[in-house]
Order: sequence, then C-alpha cells, then structure tokens
Amino acid sequence: MTQAIIIEILARGAACGLSLLLAISLLQVRGGNWAARLGALFTFGTASYAVLPMPELRIALEPIMFFVYPLSVLNGAFFWWFATALFDDNFQWRWWRFIPFSLVVILSTIHFWTPANSFSNTLALIIWQILLVLLMGHAAYLALHDFRDDLVEPRRRFRVVFAGLIGLTGIFLAITEIIYAQESFPAFAFQLQTAAVLALSLSFSVWMLQAKPSLFEAGLTGRTAAG
Repeated sequence: MTQAIIIEILARGAACGLSLLLAISLLQVRGGNWAARLGALFTFGTASYAVLPMPELRIALEPIMFFVYPLSVLNGAFFWWFATALFDDNFQWRWWRFIPFSLVVILSTIHFWTPANSFSNTLALIIWQILLVLLMGHAAYLALHDFRDDLVEPRRRFRVVFAGLIGLTGIFLAITEIIYAQESFPAFAFQLQTAAVLALSLSFSVWMLQAKPSLFEAGLTGRTAAG
C-alpha cells in the first residue's frame, strides 16, 4: 500500500467520521424539525459517499455495504431535500418531492446494471449527473434568493457558506463524474474528490459544532472561586 493511498484512506475516514458526528448532532434536534432530519439523512449519505470509492474501505465495510451503497447513490436527492427544508420557512412535504429521488433511482439502476462503457450505461450516468448539477444549482439559488430577508441571523450567514461551499463542491463532483464517464478515474481526480469531500465535512462541522463559551467560562469561574 502506497503512502498516497494511506493518506487518502485517512482523509476519507476523517470525512466519514465528521459526517457521522454531524448526523448524530442533527438527530438530537427536537421538535420534529424537517430540516434537521433531512440534514441528518444528507450527512449520513455524505459519510457513505466518502468511503465508497476506495476498494480498501469497501472491503473493510463489506458487512454494511448494503446500507452504504444506497445512501451514497441517493445523496444528491437527500441534499436537495435538506436545502429546500432548510431555506423555506413554509416547507411542507409533498409527493412531487419524490420525483428527483425516483429519477436518481432509475438512472443509477440503469447505470449499475448495464455493461460498463455501453451507450445506455454512459447515457444514464451523464443524465444522472446533470440532474444532480441542476439540484445543486437550485439549492444554491434557494440559499441566496431570500438572503437579505432572512431574519434568523445564524441561518442567514450559513446561506452564503451553503451556496458557496456545499453547492459548488457538489457541482464539481458531478462534473468530474461526467468528464470521466467512459474511462477510469485518474489518480489526481480521486485526490481532488477526497479533498473536496473532506473540506466540505470539516467546514460544515466547524460551522455547526461550535463550542459553547459559557461552558468554559463556568469552569474558569469555579476554579477561581476555589482558589
């Protein structure tokens, strides 16, 4: 095993761990919050997407791959659900929100169950990735559309981060899949993909899991009093 592969495994493992931490944190949000629940689904999907491309990790996680594969494949739809729930104060679940999800299921099934590099295989992959680019673009639009009118300050700041980092990262990954639709991924493409997923997970984690200053201030006050 080369040094580059070891570094990539570590980076993808870190991205997976951060995403799982975010998912658990979002699941702890109370009140039946749609954005939090769908955000957890998206971050579980991101954790799966982080480990899926590496053969070494797929072998290690073989007992749970039946769970990892669908979460990774459907994560673009999960992302769109999360964005629409997060940035729409009047969000309600409607049947038509399953349309992108259903299209991803159909296109990914065609892609994975037809011969590699065949016309149907390549066409399904390209349409699938174009659909993901459209979903990412719509999510970025939603994030910025009502930016100035958003009265929730933390969410307003997060809109810029969301549109700029998460949206562009997703679009970059989808375009990379299209460019190399009929050939094997070169090493540098895998490395860029790894860096993008890690940057996404790390940035989202820093933003969402900020330490509470009051917790540490209380500890310092207690030590001072005791002294």
